[in-house]
Amino acid sequence: MDLLGNPRTALYTVIGVIAWQFTPFYMVYCMAAYTNISTDVFEAARIDGATRGQYFRKIALPLLKPSLKSAAILSMVGSLKYFDLVYVMTGGGPGTSTELMATYMYKYSFSKFNMGYGSTVAAGMFILISVVSLVTVKLLNGKGGKLDGRQQEGDGKGERQLDLCYIAGGYLDCHRCHALYLYGS
Repeated sequence: MDLLGNPRTALYTVIGVIAWQFTPFYMVYCMAAYTNISTDVFEAARIDGATRGQYFRKIALPLLKPSLKSAAILSMVGSLKYFDLVYVMTGGGPGTSTELMATYMYKYSFSKFNMGYGSTVAAGMFILISVVSLVTVKLLNGKGGKLDGRQQEGDGKGERQLDLCYIAGGYLDCHRCHALYLYGS
């Protein structure tokens, strides 16, 4: 079965290989974010009667939101500028079924020696990636929110950051945040 030679299956084959390549990176990225959640939060949720599913859905997932946003942005920007694996596997073919902007730019710049057109494609890629990244950051963060998921609180003695552990519409109010807010440590 010729997966790379068939124009109908070539793109799906390349997508599968790229997904196979980057899945471990994003798995380690998410595991690192998950291990940074304090066990005190889990223990407080268990004391309050939360099941493991409720803990993950209502507490851990919202705390992982900033890391998941970053991973989504990294993934999207990476997919827009991907070149090497597609070029090695298919060269943009068969026909133009796996042609990306990066392979298109390479063909015009270095195979057809049309450097001006290739540079224009590269500039277009830069503008497209910048616009898509900015729009994605705005959409993921809502109206002017911060990417790290923290909110500034003032107490008259200076600014400090409080974790947003309280889940709107949920049942848990994290004791660690109360301690920070009430005792200032």
